[in-house]
Amino acid sequence: MRGECYVHEMVRLRSGAAGEFLQLLAEEGADAHATLGLKILGGFENALVGGTECLVLWAADRFEDWTRFERDQLDDAALQAWRKRTADLVVDWEHVLLVEAPLSPMRLGRQPSVDDRAGYTLPTRR
Repeated sequence: MRGECYVHEMVRLRSGAAGEFLQLLAEEGADAHATLGLKILGGFENALVGGTECLVLWAADRFEDWTRFERDQLDDAALQAWRKRTADLVVDWEHVLLVEAPLSPMRLGRQPSVDDRAGYTLPTRR
């Protein structure tokens, strides 16, 4: 699954809540976000912080979908229901917008090889 851009979502949770959050994400959260154009790529627990943090990666087909998500997330009924459903688990949400690097495995569909880098030069800025 690919997108024009990606949302890297860090979710900070009460102690030990990561497993429950990821279960709810699979059962309800992905569908709630789809109403505003985000597709889930994966949800992961940070194993080094005692179940208090998850990373969720979302794909947006177009930058406009990401814009709509950021603009409308507080007014969208499905996302509001999702936020209420997870309110006793989540302490904070943080979003970072990502785009693919030229040799990104997301873009290539595989790990880049040495041959991919041969002759590659960084694009110049105008």
